[in-house]
Amino acid sequence: MASWSPTVEGFRAVFRRPSVPFAEVLWRWSFGAAVIVLIGFGFIEYLDMLPVSNVDLLFLRSGHPFLISQAAARILGGSGLRFVLAGILIFVGLAALWIAMASLGRGVTLNALVNYLGERSHAVRDGQIAADESLVAGAVAPKWRVRSLAGLYFLRVGLALAAAGACIAALILAGFVSTKQNPQPELVFLLVLIVLFLVWLAWTFVSGFLSLASVFVVRAGEDTFGALSASAEFCRDRRGPVAAVSVSYGLAHLVVFFVATSVVAFPLGFAGLLPIGFVLSAVVFLTLLYFALVDTLHVARLAGNVAILEAPPAVVETAPVIAESPVSAVFVGGQVRQISAASESAMVDQDELILSDAPLADDVSIQHSALSIPSSTERVDPDELILSDHLESDEADFPHEK
Repeated sequence: MASWSPTVEGFRAVFRRPSVPFAEVLWRWSFGAAVIVLIGFGFIEYLDMLPVSNVDLLFLRSGHPFLISQAAARILGGSGLRFVLAGILIFVGLAALWIAMASLGRGVTLNALVNYLGERSHAVRDGQIAADESLVAGAVAPKWRVRSLAGLYFLRVGLALAAAGACIAALILAGFVSTKQNPQPELVFLLVLIVLFLVWLAWTFVSGFLSLASVFVVRAGEDTFGALSASAEFCRDRRGPVAAVSVSYGLAHLVVFFVATSVVAFPLGFAGLLPIGFVLSAVVFLTLLYFALVDTLHVARLAGNVAILEAPPAVVETAPVIAESPVSAVFVGGQVRQISAASESAMVDQDELILSDAPLADDVSIQHSALSIPSSTERVDPDELILSDHLESDEADFPHEK
């Protein structure tokens, strides 16, 4: 049968169904555009609410750093509460928008991946893969509920908020290490870097786990907590293939990152020779291309996890077994060799007598011959008279003497 590699099947799904990564990029970038627009309008509205007097305008136009700082302090004074409230409103609105768009977008993309990989698995199982890889009708994914995916993404938003709080706490706590009497900025930087890396590592693991749980919502119709339980069991039972898929796409993401950073540095090197608009346009284009490749790799990783679930059973070719011939195993040279009863009988001469075939009276002579001991007939001369023969003849001639 054809080989089935989840990593290869993930890339194959992306190339065979380009509409799936396109849909992924579409809904993600739509959310990104909404974030930019909402934050931009929120910042403009916040600036409109700030009271600016003529004196403050004069100080701002003076160009003197001290006067500008004084004007900014008077303008921003007392506006901290409004800034916090505006930030909370923007965060709540973006969180609700993210949950809605991510639930619909992930459901559509995963449903297409499950259907495609299910059809391909049936084609491989039935041995119907042709040169053009035409597919047969496979199993259709069950109906999934947007509410279950929304629950998973609500958990993701809560964990993202917790991760952001952990990063802010790391910045605050690391500041207590350095004091005015004993300043240690390098130690503070190192501690902040370590804590941020640990938070990022934990968030990456949790985010991948929640993405895997969404597969069970779409494929098996599980609810939110049922998908989390199924995902945990899947990672426990199939930890080898899951780790292989994660490592493969993680390395691919790393390669894309290094290539993108190298390519972006190329137009920046011509900043003094080319127009600044051209350089910025090239940088923005390469950045968007990098994000598109990252989203495509994310879809391919999800397809790899689905391919693990949809993997066809392995076909084991068994050799024909001869009827009524039990098989015995022999350990020879570090290998187990099977010898049937027919082969055992072929190695033994059927005409040769064994101990059970000889008469009971001949057991002793057979044992003697096996030990190279001459038998009693070979050791005694039949013409030699023994004592018993003389006695019998004498008794016959002289009965009165007895």
